[in-house]
Amino acid sequence: MFIVSFCITYITVYIPIFSKNINLIDSWILISRRFLIVVCLLIPSEIVDVKLDSKTLFTLPQKIGIFKTKILGYFLLLGFIVLEFFGLSLIVNISIGIIVAIFIFFSNENRTKTYTNFWVESIPILWLFLLLILRNLKFDIES
Repeated sequence: MFIVSFCITYITVYIPIFSKNINLIDSWILISRRFLIVVCLLIPSEIVDVKLDSKTLFTLPQKIGIFKTKILGYFLLLGFIVLEFFGLSLIVNISIGIIVAIFIFFSNENRTKTYTNFWVESIPILWLFLLLILRNLKFDIES
C-alpha cells in the first residue's frame, strides 16, 4: 500500500514539480499531502480485500487488524488536513478528507468490490470537480 502510494505520488507530484519553479517547502507539503490522501484512499480497498488476500502478503489489515487500520487512516487524514492549512483550497480538501473518513468508517471485509472499485475510486473525480467549481467561483468573484 505504501509502495503504491509512493509511486502515485512520485508520478503525479514529484515529477511535475521539476517542470515548475516551486520552492522546497511547498513541494514537500504537496508531496506529503498527496502521499497521505492516496494511502487513505487505499485503506478501504485493503479492508475489503482482507478475506481475499493471501496470508503471505502481510497487508496492513492483516498485520495490525481492521480497527487499527481504520484508526491509522483517520490519523493520516488528520495529517492531510493539517498540511492543507498551507494550501489554497482548504474547504474542498477538508470536505474530501471527511468523505474519505466516512468511507473508511464504513469499510469492512464483507463489502462488495463495487464499494471500492466504484465509490471509493470516484472520490478523486469528485475532488477534481469541486476544485474546478472553486476555481470558477474565485474567477467570478475576482472579475
